[in-house]
Formats: sequence, structure tokens, C-alpha cells
Amino acid sequence: MRNQNVHSETHSRKADRPRGMTLIELLVVITILTTLVAGVIPLLSPNNDPRKIREASREVQNYITLAQAEAARTGRPHGIFLQKLSATTGIPGDPTNPDRGVCLEIFQIEEPPAFAGFSENSAVRIYPDVSLGTPILRAQFGIGLNSTFTSGSPNGPSLLELPQRMFRPGDILEVDGNRYRLSRELDAPTDRSDLDGPFFIATNGPTNNSPDGDGFRVEWLNNNGQVVNDTIGNRYAIRRLPMRSAEPPLQLPKGVCIDLQCSGLPVDQMPSCCHNPLIAIDENDPMLTNNDDGVAVLFAPDGTVDRYFWNDDNAVAVPDATVDPERVTSQIYMLVGRRENVPVEMTTVNDWDFPNRADAHDELREKVNWLNGDSRWVVIGASSGRVLATNNAFVDLENPIYSPPTNNLAGLMQSVPAQMFAARQYAREMRREGGR
Repeated sequence: MRNQNVHSETHSRKADRPRGMTLIELLVVITILTTLVAGVIPLLSPNNDPRKIREASREVQNYITLAQAEAARTGRPHGIFLQKLSATTGIPGDPTNPDRGVCLEIFQIEEPPAFAGFSENSAVRIYPDVSLGTPILRAQFGIGLNSTFTSGSPNGPSLLELPQRMFRPGDILEVDGNRYRLSRELDAPTDRSDLDGPFFIATNGPTNNSPDGDGFRVEWLNNNGQVVNDTIGNRYAIRRLPMRSAEPPLQLPKGVCIDLQCSGLPVDQMPSCCHNPLIAIDENDPMLTNNDDGVAVLFAPDGTVDRYFWNDDNAVAVPDATVDPERVTSQIYMLVGRRENVPVEMTTVNDWDFPNRADAHDELREKVNWLNGDSRWVVIGASSGRVLATNNAFVDLENPIYSPPTNNLAGLMQSVPAQMFAARQYAREMRREGGR
């Protein structure tokens, strides 16, 4: 009886003893704590945005270097394409403020092999056609080098009808040292209402090879006033527009973007940007940069910039820009900054009319990426092929150059580009991160 009582008492003490956690319970607790810490740290860390922006700029730099390596490996131009957000993703309820100035995703692109005809004797004839009164340039494609093409000649030089939709706007025809870019399709072969020089119709007669069969407007990229005479057949190459490659895209971290409002080419002290926040959007003007067209940079096999696309006819829209926008020799700037700052809120002079106080200037810097010290530039040296990421330079807003006069729109249009020019200082000097 005594033993039974002792056993019962021992069992009771064991039952009262606290039970330990099993391994599964411990793992569940650790997982919950890890999740909570991972969610709280970004909220408590004041340096989270600068860190993400810095890392994103280095990722963009590495992604560009990858494109240069592919160009060297294949011997053909490879590059990057900055995808713009569409016009439908802007400020809710405000259709006048689309997000076309934002890039959140970058793609690898490559130029297909050039088309040089279907045989070794493929040739092209470029000649002036006076049938419409004012001479225009026409092209005949055929077989027979150093010969004048004739129709219906089975053994000698002959015309060749190229397949329909052979050409696309943006393709470049290279022949006899000349380069012709097909910039856009014409409504009709006789449409000359908005042309101030010769244009090009890709045809061998009544049949056209443009998508709609009406020919193309041409930009003679290296024309220095020379006149094209009737030529015999020459070798040619058609350089195609680049296409996306199979390489996966680079997606920028949440809250970070490439700000196209201040990214682009330099034009003296007036940066030529991929999206101009000070220009009204006009859907009917194809020469404005405020459209849905993305930005592409193609690299040659030696790493230098082969071509740069940012808008059709931009040399016409911006008279001070490079005459041949495909062949840039300057630097190309891309600003990595906060997504929430695009589109910029300051669209009128009064918006920029901040009192000369440090706290007001700090408020402005928080809203504008090119004034924000956390932003980072990724810069490409077009002639050298060098790519680096560097700091955003400090812009002293107390300087009158960067502060537009009150109620002076012209002053606003000058001061904002001046701010961008100053912010690019380290990028222009190709300094590494840290301003060294």
C-alpha cells in the first residue's frame, strides 16, 4: 500500500512538471520570429532606401556589362532596352500625368544578322526619280553586281521582287558608303506635304515592300550635301532593328526606378532627357519624348556604343542634338532613384517657389530624384565603352541659377535643366562611387 502511494505521488509530481518544447514547435517559433524581424527591420532602418538604390545601380551597371560581353562574344551589337511604363499607370484620376518617365524593368536586346540579299550577286541600285517633279530617291533590288538591272533577263542582271513587309521603320540600309534610315511609313508615294528633302521608297516598281505598301520616309544619315546619281548595282546590307534576347530581364527592387525625367544625353547645359516633365504631352506629336517608346542602347563588339534610340526624329525635335542620333559620342546618363518621385510633382513655377530656408530645400530634395542625395547615376562612355555607377552631386538650391524667378516660366525651363546638369557632375567626370 505504501509502495502504491509512493508511485502515485511520483506520477503526480511528473504531471505537474512543465513540459518542454518539441523540435517542431521550436522551428515554428523561430520561423515566426524570423518573419516578424524581416518585416520590421525595413520599417525601422532609415538607410533602407539608400541601400536599395545603391545596390540597384550596381545591378544596372553589371547588366550593361553583360550586354557588352555578349556583343564581344557574338560579334554583333547587343544592348539594353529600358521599358517605359504606359500612359495608363499614372496618378489615379489624372490622365495628364502618366508614368512614361519611369523604368522598372530592363531587357537584353540583340541585333539580328544583317540582310545582304539571297545570293552572292545580290545588289541594289539607288537612283533619283524625277517622275514626281522634284527628284526623290528610289531603290531597286536585284541580282548582278556592277550592272544596271533590267526586267525579264533570265541570264543577265535582273530585278528581284523582295518579299512583302521586308522592311520596317528603323531599319538602316547601308550601300556605297551611305547610310539611309527608314524612319516612318508614308501614306502614299506622292505624299510630300511634310518633307523638306529627298525621301526613299523601297520598291522595284508598282509593288512596295513596306508593311502598308506605301514606302518610307528616309533619313540620309551621313548626307553632307552630296547628290546621288544613277548608280549601277552595289552590294548592300540592311541592319535590322534590335530584338529582345533570351536573357532574363532585370527587375529593379520595389520602390526603386530609373528616372527617365533626367536620364539621357547632354546637350551643352540643357540635358536632352528621355522624358521631359516640363513639356506638355501631345499624343499627336510623334517627335516628343513623352510617349510610350522605350530607350535602347546597343554596344559594338569592342564595347563602345553602336547606336542609341530614344525617340524617332529626335534630331528634328531638338535642333541642338546630335545630327545622327544613332551614332552618339557623348556620355549616356541613367539616374536610379525613388519610384514615388516620378512623375515629378513640381510642374508650375509656383510649385518650385520655395522660400530660402533649409527645411524647404530639404522638402524639395525629398520630392525630386536629381536633387536627392540618395540617387545614383549609371553612366556610359559612348566612345570608351566604360560603365560605372557614381553618386548624385549636391545642387546648392540657394544659388539663383537653380531657383526659378517667381512667375517666370522661361526661368523654370532654364533652371531645372541647370539643376540636372549640376547633379551629373560626378557622372560627367566619370568618378567612381564616393566622388573619388
